[in-house]
Amino acid sequence: MVSLGKGFYEFSFSSLEDMRSVCATGSWNLRSGFLRLFLWTPDFNPSIQKLSHCQCWVKITGLPQEYWSPRIIFSIAGGIGTPISLDEATNNRTFGHFARVLVDVSLKGNIPDQILVEREGYAFFVGIEYENLPDFCSGCQSIGHLLSNCRRKKDSEVPKKPEKKQHSQKESSQVKEIPLRVNDLVINLNMDVNDPHSNPDRVMPQLDIDSSEEELEVTQVRDTLESLEIDKPTPETEMVMDNNETENEFSVLPLEDMENLNAVNDMRIVGKLWANEVEEAEEEVEVSSLRWGIGNPNTRLVLKNLVLANKPDLLFIAEPKVDFNEIHPSYWSQMNLKLFIVNKRQDLLPSLWGLCNKNVDPIVFGCTDQLISVSMTLNNINFNFAAVYANTNYLVRRKLWDDLHILLSSFAGPWCFVGDFNAIMGTHEHRGSKTPSRIPIIDFKEFSDRETLIHLSTRGSDFTWSNKRRGDALTEKRLDRAICNEGWLNAWNQVSCCTLPRISSDHNPILLNCSSYSIERVTSFRFQSMWMQHSNCRSIIEASWNGVVFGCPMYVLSSKLRRLKSVLKVWNREVFGNIHQRVKEAMMEVETIQTCINDLQHNHEDMQMLLDEEVIAQRNLLKVLGMEEEFLREKSRINWQTQGDRNTAFFHRITKIR
Repeated sequence: MVSLGKGFYEFSFSSLEDMRSVCATGSWNLRSGFLRLFLWTPDFNPSIQKLSHCQCWVKITGLPQEYWSPRIIFSIAGGIGTPISLDEATNNRTFGHFARVLVDVSLKGNIPDQILVEREGYAFFVGIEYENLPDFCSGCQSIGHLLSNCRRKKDSEVPKKPEKKQHSQKESSQVKEIPLRVNDLVINLNMDVNDPHSNPDRVMPQLDIDSSEEELEVTQVRDTLESLEIDKPTPETEMVMDNNETENEFSVLPLEDMENLNAVNDMRIVGKLWANEVEEAEEEVEVSSLRWGIGNPNTRLVLKNLVLANKPDLLFIAEPKVDFNEIHPSYWSQMNLKLFIVNKRQDLLPSLWGLCNKNVDPIVFGCTDQLISVSMTLNNINFNFAAVYANTNYLVRRKLWDDLHILLSSFAGPWCFVGDFNAIMGTHEHRGSKTPSRIPIIDFKEFSDRETLIHLSTRGSDFTWSNKRRGDALTEKRLDRAICNEGWLNAWNQVSCCTLPRISSDHNPILLNCSSYSIERVTSFRFQSMWMQHSNCRSIIEASWNGVVFGCPMYVLSSKLRRLKSVLKVWNREVFGNIHQRVKEAMMEVETIQTCINDLQHNHEDMQMLLDEEVIAQRNLLKVLGMEEEFLREKSRINWQTQGDRNTAFFHRITKIR
């Protein structure tokens, strides 16, 4: 942190992620003042900066008690500035005279003293009172003094306004009777019908306006327009106006002939910007002549190569940008694919195509403008799948979150959602000069946490979308991903997700692999900690290690380790056995003994013997369960700090996601 003077400080961060997380707050409320953050700009000079924002407490009066919720109060305060926090009395509703909220206010504009709150079927005004607003000069646009005390105010008087035509006394009196308020705002509350705070019996108040007042308002506007006096143009001005009417040309002086140096520099800058706009327009014209989406031959070539290399059972294409009939059927026949669904978007082209292998018949039970959901069976496993192409507007994406919630609650079973969600989980999934918006991130997190979904780790590119620009304009995000529930991981033995190379698109294709077959792999020998819980393990190790070996110390050590490795492999296979099978056998033994106890009478002679066997069987079950927990803990490569908590299902899921 470096002090720049005039109350400004420069902060330098070691990583871009730290800067984004700090700047996402916007402003920090300190006891002695407040700290407002903004990104550094070239040619920054603290001496010419004007402070026009302040944080002040605002009282909202006349607010009915059913509207006292943080969401509604923040919506009303949003019409004044940026709401920061509620005071303790308002948050706990211990004081009902007024709602009090801390707001970051810009003093440059008009500050309203009342706000019209509207919702469906009802509207009312609330009063706005400000506490300890600082003095603000409308002349130099800075805080600290009023316009009357401004040192930069010129001694000359303000030029008089052009005189208006004299109106009749009757008209002027009528105009004065119309109240004109400019310090009013309108806040529209989009409250749901099922909102407990809403009251359907309340009706929007009707405002009766006489026709005479409407005529007066129209007369006032017409007379004001007629009263404006326009200066007569000079001969040079008249010549330029005539040329505009005839030839649509402009008369511009050369930069060398201008006397004002500031105007010359401004014109040079404008000329450069104008030239850049012309070049960008020419580039857009050249690009628009090419075919977009799957209609581009290069895109079809890349897609064909990826399909033939991976042979997917399901293929979803997002944003094809052409009609499906424009692609020749032989193209899909070469890849052994068939179309089974496209989503509907009214008059727009479909944004999702669903294709599958010719030997597969998925069942479609959901199709919207943002997703396609299907159900199918592969390898005797019935599962549900949804392809997602979310809208870029986070308000429209909330409809997608609701649709996914309905699917999860209506259709039980394994679920997986794959596609472009157009949302990220945090700043760690964003790289660029601009800080990502917080509201879409919060919405995505809340949906994922509410449904207890698991985000599969994606191997390959950290960011699946890029705007393909250079320098500071480059932006990359992780928009594409695979999300599943716990049932999906339980249904498959192996689950993996990876990105494919981004060649003819701004997105990386996502490849999801799920297998029900357990792949036997030759792994290197590892000593398992669970072996030490077996009573015979230590004696086997001692007997092997005490064998005599002649040679140098390093040769003796390596020989003993090699011999011990062979002995433990045989012992693990013949004596210790499969730990998962031992758990199943111990569980069945306990169930068998308890079934026999239930079948016998209370005073039977074998009852005591069965009770003793039940105790021994339960001890054996707990012992093998502890061994299995130790085995899964090591295999999952996670240091679980809480000893004694049996999280076998958690460890098992981690070992399956690779």
